[in-house]
Amino acid sequence: MADSNIAARNPEFNSLLNSLTVETERFRQAILEKQRLLSELGGRESISIEDRKAFIAHLKVEQEIYHGIHNLQERVIRMLREESRR
Repeated sequence: MADSNIAARNPEFNSLLNSLTVETERFRQAILEKQRLLSELGGRESISIEDRKAFIAHLKVEQEIYHGIHNLQERVIRMLREESRR
């Protein structure tokens, strides 16, 4: 008879996967918004300082989301490595 491995997932792992899904969707929405802003700004004769500041602020938010995703991925990787050592 073949051995069967039945592993129960760590609740924290499920939470991390859920957070990763949410942050990935936020990042996707931020990219779509950036594309919209670029399209809008590209159609103008001139770009105001306020528009530039708003665009830079958007890029900073996008970057924060990206770093959040990276951190979540690192936590998932660490958890998987810990689980494989057991």
